[in-house]
Amino acid sequence: MLTPYLDLDDYETLMLTLRKRDNRNYIVNLHPDSYINGEIYQGYIMDHREEKDILALGDDVEEMTVKLPFSNFMLTKEGRVSTHQRTMDGIVRLQNIGLLLADGREGDFDLEVIKIEAIGKFYQDEV
Repeated sequence: MLTPYLDLDDYETLMLTLRKRDNRNYIVNLHPDSYINGEIYQGYIMDHREEKDILALGDDVEEMTVKLPFSNFMLTKEGRVSTHQRTMDGIVRLQNIGLLLADGREGDFDLEVIKIEAIGKFYQDEV
């Protein structure tokens, strides 16, 4: 059985539109179609807002756009940063995309993913 994948060879940035009602940090996992099992590229969504400022907004938290260039993703294997980094340029065929909490804190989180897009050099092409 063939594994479906998303071919992003002509794109250079992952753009996420989010509504974050927390000040938690997240990792974006990109699982490439690779001949090496267990490889995952990781990008980071860091939030430096104060929790009290977010709570003051209540339900009026605005959408935020996060742009993560593929060149900034780090190659990992089995949860560890790979000693031999390869950029995603030219090999961007994804099997799946995942998000996980990355701040080591217990407790609630509130993240709404509105849209995930891939954008090219001139931001004309979107997937």
